Amino acid sequence: MTFIDEEFGEVVVRKSALSRRFSFSVAPSGGLRISAPCGVSERSILRALNAARREINTKLGITSESEMKKRQRADKIELLQSKARRILPERLQELARLGDFKYEKVRFSHSSSRWGSCSGKGTISLNIALMQLPPVLIDYVLIHELAHTRQMNHSAVFWKEVERCDKNYKRHRKMLKLHSPHV
Repeated sequence: MTFIDEEFGEVVVRKSALSRRFSFSVAPSGGLRISAPCGVSERSILRALNAARREINTKLGITSESEMKKRQRADKIELLQSKARRILPERLQELARLGDFKYEKVRFSHSSSRWGSCSGKGTISLNIALMQLPPVLIDYVLIHELAHTRQMNHSAVFWKEVERCDKNYKRHRKMLKLHSPHV
């Protein structure tokens, strides 16, 4: 069993008939590994994890709160990057096909100020923080960047391109302003 913990990132649980109690160790990947007795519930595993957080942080070499926050952020970035690489290229390709847009390639970033950008050469850069948005807003950003493959500005012609693919783009644009691209 594997799950994502907000503090430790990916946690791998191994159940063993030889285990009489819970034990915590560092997996080769640097993540957390929990050995648990067979037959214990997920709820019991989570309870044991919560009770042992301080001990686990010591084992992982994390002693200060700032180190914990750095590790949490690094884990979050890794998780969002993985999710973005799996989902966004396919969605971008689909929206490009539907809107008859052409782009050269897609890349990922975690800029704290932009959701995306499009270069003059047709490279679309997408912020991994998009994965924290509702799907309708992700689509709005992707359509916005695809429209830049035709209009490298925010002129009336550009907004007509956006509107052609997203009739509610004004509402989506306002909704997007309520979110931050910061990871």
